Amino acid sequence: AAHTPQLLLDAGIERARQADDPLIAAGWAGILGISFATVLTLSAIAFVLYSYLTAQRRALEFAILRTLGFSRVQVFLVVAIEYLAIVVAGMGLGTVVGLQVGRRMMDVLGISEGGTAVLPPFALAVSWFQVFTVWGVLGTTFVLTIGAVVLLYVRLAIHRALRVGEG
Repeated sequence: AAHTPQLLLDAGIERARQADDPLIAAGWAGILGISFATVLTLSAIAFVLYSYLTAQRRALEFAILRTLGFSRVQVFLVVAIEYLAIVVAGMGLGTVVGLQVGRRMMDVLGISEGGTAVLPPFALAVSWFQVFTVWGVLGTTFVLTIGAVVLLYVRLAIHRALRVGEG
C-alpha cells in the first residue's frame, strides 16, 4: 500500500524559513570553521608558550653545551630535533585520532532515534586542504619558534647562565 504524505510542504517556503534561522543560515561548516581556527590558534600559542617556558628552564643546560664547544648549528640541531619529535608526534597522532573519532561519530550519527539507519547515510569527508593548512601553520610556528629559542640560547651570556646555575 502506498503511503500518502501527511503534510504538504512548499520547498520555496521551507528554504525561506531555513534562511531565517541563523544557525542554518551560517551553516555548520561556518561554525566548524570558526572552531577549527580557534583550536589551531590556541595550539600554536600553546606551543610557543611551552617553548618559551622550556627555554627559560633549560638555559643552564644550553650554556653548558656552549661552554663545551657546541657551535650555533649544533645548538640549532639539538633544539630542532627535540621540538621536531614533539611536533611530529602531536600532529601525527592528532590526525590519526581525529580521523578515528570522525569515523566513530559518523557511525553514531548515522542511526535515527528509532535505531534504523538514516537516509541518505552520512559520509565522512576529510578536507585534506584544511589538514595541510593546519600542518603548514603549525610547521611555520615550529620553525619560527625553534629559531627564536636558538637565538635565545646563542645570545645567552654563558658566564651569567652558569652563575645562575651555581645558586
